[in-house]
Amino acid sequence: IEMSKNKNLVYVCKIQQLDNGNTIIKIGDTSDIESRMKALNSKFACKVIVLDIFLCDNSYRFEQFLHNSPEIVKYKYTNVINNMSSSTETYLINNYKQYDKIVRFINDNILKFTKILCKTRVLKQTWETRLVCFSMID
Repeated sequence: IEMSKNKNLVYVCKIQQLDNGNTIIKIGDTSDIESRMKALNSKFACKVIVLDIFLCDNSYRFEQFLHNSPEIVKYKYTNVINNMSSSTETYLINNYKQYDKIVRFINDNILKFTKILCKTRVLKQTWETRLVCFSMID
């Protein structure tokens, strides 16, 4: 997260793990990831966990592209979270394979929205770490 301070980026974070093992994630854009995570912690009354960060010159347009892509829309989740708030940018994932499909879709399309030619995936957790974050097994 430190490397991405004051840079345009798209993030994927875990909002909540449901009792049935499903996970609610949020996709968003920001230029201040620390402040954004604090705001989301407050909005949803939980500890938000950043799963991935993707540097992107035009992060807003990329985020909008993602929110309107059928590959991601099919996971849309609009219910109230933690009896606090709902969002049009949250998605219900029921296993790690679904999350990995979303990440691959992001990686496959990010260069359409950025001039950054270096590795765009700033935060890349290991598979084991992600499973702990999701606390689910395929």
